Amino acid sequence: MEFRQVLYYDAVYRNNSISKAAQELFVTQQCVSKQISILEKEIGVNLLVRSQNGVVPTEEGRWFHEH
Repeated sequence: MEFRQVLYYDAVYRNNSISKAAQELFVTQQCVSKQISILEKEIGVNLLVRSQNGVVPTEEGRWFHEH
C-alpha cells in the first residue's frame, strides 16, 4: 500500500466521485481509478461501489477511511 493510494482514496471518499477527486488532485480519472483498484486488490476488499452516478463507499470502505 502506498501513501498516494490512501490519499487518492480519501479524495474519492470525500467527493463521492472519481472525476472530482482527479480534478482536486490534478491527475487523470484513469490514474485515480487504477490506484484505487490496486489498493483494493492489495487489501482484498472492495472499498467503493461504482456506478454512473458516482461512487459510494462500502462498509469496509467507510471503516478504512475512519481508521
